[in-house]
Amino acid sequence: MGNKRTTIMVGTFEVHDGVIVVGDPCYIDVKHLLKTQAKNGKYNAYVIMSDEEDWGIRVAELIAIHEDDDFGTPLWEICDEGVGVDSGSMGIYDNEYHYDHHYNNELDEDWYDEVICDELIDYKYLIDGNACVLSESGFGDGYYDVEVVFDRESNDNTTICAVKVIFIEDDEE
Repeated sequence: MGNKRTTIMVGTFEVHDGVIVVGDPCYIDVKHLLKTQAKNGKYNAYVIMSDEEDWGIRVAELIAIHEDDDFGTPLWEICDEGVGVDSGSMGIYDNEYHYDHHYNNELDEDWYDEVICDELIDYKYLIDGNACVLSESGFGDGYYDVEVVFDRESNDNTTICAVKVIFIEDDEE
């Protein structure tokens, strides 16, 4: 029997420069982040919450889907790269936004303290700056699978229109 799961729309954020970054908010080194070409425009952000019984309600998945492609069942493909977590949290960012808060290989400590340490702890998931969705990471630190959907309208088969990070597998899958 699978755990009870609920999908919640967190809000929307924008991708402006054709690149999405996926990773732990405390990581500044590109080798610890997934950085990929993405369709520009508005992304709908979701979390799938899972009742893990004695562990409580946890974020099982963090998802971003371009508004033009947010219909039906997407054709998810496992990404060759997963993402690591050391802060118990995860983000999907517009590249420029990520750069602004991780400039010159230094973490913007004020942003991290205000958004990650204060707001995220209170809410489990949030949209920040209309350019990023953040969430807790399931059971915390670890290495997590990433799945993507490639944009059917791009000619290069490298541009994505959706991404999700899977923290807790669905027992029914």
